[in-house]
Amino acid sequence: MLKSWFRNLRMKKYSSTLPTGLLPLRKIRSALILLDGTDPGCLKSSERIETFMLAHGIAVSFIYTDLRKIGKDTTVYACGHEVINRCDVDWTGMPDRKGKGRLFSSDVDLFADLTGSD
Repeated sequence: MLKSWFRNLRMKKYSSTLPTGLLPLRKIRSALILLDGTDPGCLKSSERIETFMLAHGIAVSFIYTDLRKIGKDTTVYACGHEVINRCDVDWTGMPDRKGKGRLFSSDVDLFADLTGSD
């Protein structure tokens, strides 16, 4: 309960006050996709998304999340890609300053979070 209160407080503090709008697909030029790096099919999904986006002339970049504790028997699926690890988030589950910089530093038209819900 306390964790969700702090999370909501931070979301209010850092949320944008600018009005948002929907863009038609033909006006979207860049996209940032957030995928679950613990899923064995994440690389196959990213290939399919990339194929679709490039067919429509959209530059796409991917960031993978892997919030597991890495052990000896842990399989890393998104190796060699940009990954947000457990050390990149704070105790409320939100990205710290370094993580926010990676997520929101680029000016993208489309941000899609395909990590699923907790």
